[in-house]
Amino acid sequence: MAQTCLILMLLLLCHVIFPSVTAMGTMDDIIQLNGDLFSNYSKDLRPVYNLSDTVHVDISLFLIAILNFDEVSGTIRLSTVVTINWIDYRLKWNSSEYGIVNYIANSSRVWKPRIFMLSSADDLVEFGDSSFNVRVWSTGMVDFNPGKLIKSSCDIDMTYFPTDSHVCSILIVPWMDTIQEVKLHFTSSTIMLDFFTPHGAWEVYKTSINNNFQLSTDVSLLECTIYLRRKPQYFFLSMGIPVLLLCFLNPFVFLLPAASGERISFAVTMFLSMAVYMSSIGEVMPKVSDPIAGASYFLLGTMCFSCLLILLTILSLCCDVVRNVEHFPRWVIAIVRCRANKKECNKNERDGFEQATSKKKCNESCENQESAIELTQTTNDEIQTIDVTKVIDKSLFWITEAIVLAGVAFYVLVYVRFY
Repeated sequence: MAQTCLILMLLLLCHVIFPSVTAMGTMDDIIQLNGDLFSNYSKDLRPVYNLSDTVHVDISLFLIAILNFDEVSGTIRLSTVVTINWIDYRLKWNSSEYGIVNYIANSSRVWKPRIFMLSSADDLVEFGDSSFNVRVWSTGMVDFNPGKLIKSSCDIDMTYFPTDSHVCSILIVPWMDTIQEVKLHFTSSTIMLDFFTPHGAWEVYKTSINNNFQLSTDVSLLECTIYLRRKPQYFFLSMGIPVLLLCFLNPFVFLLPAASGERISFAVTMFLSMAVYMSSIGEVMPKVSDPIAGASYFLLGTMCFSCLLILLTILSLCCDVVRNVEHFPRWVIAIVRCRANKKECNKNERDGFEQATSKKKCNESCENQESAIELTQTTNDEIQTIDVTKVIDKSLFWITEAIVLAGVAFYVLVYVRFY
């Protein structure tokens, strides 16, 4: 089906480029014209009377479709049609004498510029062969429109995957002809996209033509540049959003009751889920080491973060089995005491009872940490193990959630491009 559509497009393109011309002559006229034109014609000689003159060749490049783009090898395969025009003074005739304005001849019978793609990632093959005909006009204008599958090299930068963009350049040069003999010139400033079929994964957002590309002063060299960027919707919906949800769900392990015994199960399940997503994302991500995609660093960071959460979960469970409050560090007890007093202070303010006494107690306990550390056994008895573990769990929850938020924000700001 795709080949049929491509053939129809090529036929339509040829119809647009070669408008219909009414021929008033007969078959005898065509035979006579053919004999007159090619009786002393040599396709090996440049079509100039003075050998010091230059053959000016006008070129247009039509991009038909992107067949394949390989980020690992840095190559792109394109389906293209190249229109090539030049003047051959030996192929002029009087249209009123023969009754013919133009006619089609095999390209192997006429001189044509030997044009090659210098940036090819495959064998150097000439644009067009004898399977493509030329249309010769009575003015000496020769139209040559070969189709070609191009495999060119590209500059690959996977840093911003899946919002990455790449640049592919096509260098066109007349083989063995100096700039004094054959000079190429693009008729437009961009690659023609009139018959382009959009690609499902890549978008051609810009093209450019450079008629003055300087690789050598002796050769007429043209540069066609195609700017591609990935369509990231699939990666965001199928991989990006699920990974972000797992990242934000991870810290909720500290809100599960320790007595339920599900903390470790939850943490390990989240770790395994992250590992499964990382392996599936790794299958679709390009295997490129220079440069490494920012998404790879983000996934590695989330895996390390999940491992850290498992360790913190084990630590919180160890704190839950402590029976004597004195076994906790004194600075932890001081923080718990300060939070308890602040809570009591706010409660008294709302209730309107013992406001002055509670404020004094709150300020003294928060400003004088040294006295809070030197608590007596009687004071410590007022703080239970459950009070300490609650403060630890809530603190770990908010700290880890803040780390997730900061990591996601950093990745979005640094490695995500907004078009």
